[in-house]
Amino acid sequence: MKQLIFTRTSDFEIKDAIDFYNSQQFDLGDRFLNSLYEKLDKVIANPIAYAIRYKNIHCAKIDHFPFMVHYIYEPDTIIVVGVIHTSRNPKTWKNRK
Repeated sequence: MKQLIFTRTSDFEIKDAIDFYNSQQFDLGDRFLNSLYEKLDKVIANPIAYAIRYKNIHCAKIDHFPFMVHYIYEPDTIIVVGVIHTSRNPKTWKNRK
């Protein structure tokens, strides 16, 4: 099984999104997290299924939420470098890893 690694920045973005969604509606942050986990399961199962959008950064849209998982695929590892809202400039990942 591939190892899944989150950068500190991606951890912060996930927590920030959960907090925001929970402030909007009870349990919405949990639903966001569940959708994120479902997408990550798909990424782990087939990491090359998602397009490379920036050099070596793959992007996978999270279902039901306006966020994309930005990740680097290596043979035994998937490095999540960002979980970025689709309205933000996607180049915010540029100096991450």
